Amino acid sequence: MWRTVIESRAESPQIDLAMNNGLKRTLAPMIDYFERAGEVGILAIEDAEAGARVFAELASGGLAAFMCSPASPDEQAVTLRFALDIFLLGASPRQPAPHHK
Repeated sequence: MWRTVIESRAESPQIDLAMNNGLKRTLAPMIDYFERAGEVGILAIEDAEAGARVFAELASGGLAAFMCSPASPDEQAVTLRFALDIFLLGASPRQPAPHHK
């Protein structure tokens, strides 16, 4: 399925534009949140847009979500909790590691 979408994007600029605009619209609230959370020190994300893309990929199940049968609500909840744990733990501010001699 992805292969068909990618090939269609190359042949039709309108599909590419629609997909990019849809993605930007979807990610905009997350980008804003990540930027504000970074400003107040809740998260340490250098690039809020990249962070939003990574989180969306984790939370949606990524490419596997398109290649498998649809997840049940329980499976979706487990995936989302796991994505939140991974993302928030990885993006939490931390003290620099001490240098060992």
